[in-house]
Amino acid sequence: MSVQNVKEALDEFLSSAEPRAIALTGKWGRGKTFFWNLVIKEFIRANGVKEGAKYSYVSLFGVSNISQLKDAIFENAVSAAEIFEGATAETLLANTGSLANEQSTSSPANTQDSGWLGRFGRFFNGRKNLSLLEQIPWLNKFGPFARSAAFLSIHRYIICFDDIERRGRGLEPKEIFGLISLLTEQRQCKVIAILNSDALPDTDCNEYESFREKVFDFEIKYVPSPSDCGNLVFDKKDPNLLLASQYTQMLGITNIRILQRIRRAIGVLVPKVQVYEPEITRNVIHSLVLLTWCYNGKEPGTPSYEYLKRSSYFGFSPRRDKKEQPSEEIEWNEILQMYGYQTTDDLDGQICFYLENGFLANEKFLAAVESLNASILQSKAQGAFSDIWDIYHGSFKDNETDLINAINDRLRAGAKWISLGNVHGAISLLRELKKNDLADELIDHWIKVTTGLNVENLNLDAAPFSDQIRDEVFRRKLKTAFAAEQKQLPFETVMFNIARGNGWSFVDEQVLAGASSKDFYHFFKNTEDGNLHKYVKACLRFGEFANPSEAQLRIAENTKDALRKIGAESLLNGIRVRGFGIEIPAIPSSPES
Repeated sequence: MSVQNVKEALDEFLSSAEPRAIALTGKWGRGKTFFWNLVIKEFIRANGVKEGAKYSYVSLFGVSNISQLKDAIFENAVSAAEIFEGATAETLLANTGSLANEQSTSSPANTQDSGWLGRFGRFFNGRKNLSLLEQIPWLNKFGPFARSAAFLSIHRYIICFDDIERRGRGLEPKEIFGLISLLTEQRQCKVIAILNSDALPDTDCNEYESFREKVFDFEIKYVPSPSDCGNLVFDKKDPNLLLASQYTQMLGITNIRILQRIRRAIGVLVPKVQVYEPEITRNVIHSLVLLTWCYNGKEPGTPSYEYLKRSSYFGFSPRRDKKEQPSEEIEWNEILQMYGYQTTDDLDGQICFYLENGFLANEKFLAAVESLNASILQSKAQGAFSDIWDIYHGSFKDNETDLINAINDRLRAGAKWISLGNVHGAISLLRELKKNDLADELIDHWIKVTTGLNVENLNLDAAPFSDQIRDEVFRRKLKTAFAAEQKQLPFETVMFNIARGNGWSFVDEQVLAGASSKDFYHFFKNTEDGNLHKYVKACLRFGEFANPSEAQLRIAENTKDALRKIGAESLLNGIRVRGFGIEIPAIPSSPES
């Protein structure tokens, strides 16, 4: 039976003039009570009820005897106008006052002063003096006569009995069914009993089966689909709730309580992320639906919440032979793959914290959101930048202006996410198009943005395929900007590192290029650590590179000047210096003594 069929059957039950009892049955958590409340409120809003008729919703949770159950019907009774608010202290006083008036006016003297009930009714009629509520004893303190009078006043009520399986131990099913029969046959009431078919003990089920034909006119089976349940809980006019409904249907969630928790959690989390990229909202709703289901769901087949928390993308993959992997994990992985859930990331972890603790760790939650948002923006910027090459390669149109504008716009907007290689490719194309000024401007912009984020991204020595960066202006500006951000080592330390074969950076090269020939002279003269030959050869090598830079040539020339000065100081040093390939004018030998 579809939900629409169930609604029509309940509407027919409510609109019928004939008193009768029905049972609304279905599995626990499917929203039978939730659905019934929607139906009766909609019915009363559209049709009203007969004058004087009342509605009483009674949960049997904890009700231990039939007297308490009878009292609860009276205490929870509301008029048609009050059904949307439910039973309150005011409605209890109104019922009590009405009962007192009925009793007093039915006395032989037909006056409100006939006995204590008349005075009680006059005192509380019209729901006045509510501040004195605390001074009034409960109904079961009024004595047997008052209790009987209260129950006798129940006539032509619409009554809903719920949570029958959660009643107190002293209340037997046959007593409940007997009361239902009395209410329909003697009090002209309509009674609906909501039963959880999978939660009733076997003894209760047997009692129900034995009394069903005698007590209930018919049984309505409530078996909603995931779509039905989603439509009941989520407002389709709200795009976020509509999305949540689609996700819950993918997972086949029919537990109304879980769906309501998802809706409430969306109300808490989504407003905090709506200022970010739309993908963040979708990601939060997508994860929230799954995690809430797994955290609260107890039905067979629901993936383990702990399994979900501790698993990464690879955890959802069949790392082992399926014969060795537990069958339940195989089933869970199939659900997760169908749902498109790949990994439990930092943001998912913060959603888990919310589910477990009932509140957000705001700073950590927003940090996770901002991190994911940055990744999304990076992906978008890189995707947008790749559009440049679609314009370039996609046609033979005369669209040079469009291409140049695209390069300018994409690189300025997404500089923080565009790689060194992609920037070089765009710069090279601009130079071929004779747009050197724009190319230089974009280089400066990219370097400025990158410096503020991570200066190491300017380091050509550490960049992959740095040898492919051939634009000399770009290379020079990269090296200059990177060097400006580095702490320079002392001259002696740089010399030591280079001579020991530890390599050198552009910054080290700038240290040597900034030294004078006098600095080299003093270093060579004062070195006695056994590595003098390595120091000299390392410095001279800068002049032997193919296409050496000005800085490299300056290092080599200052080294040679220092060596020439040293070689001119003595015959022995001249011989030593010439051993490095440096020409030194011959020094006259000293006369023999």
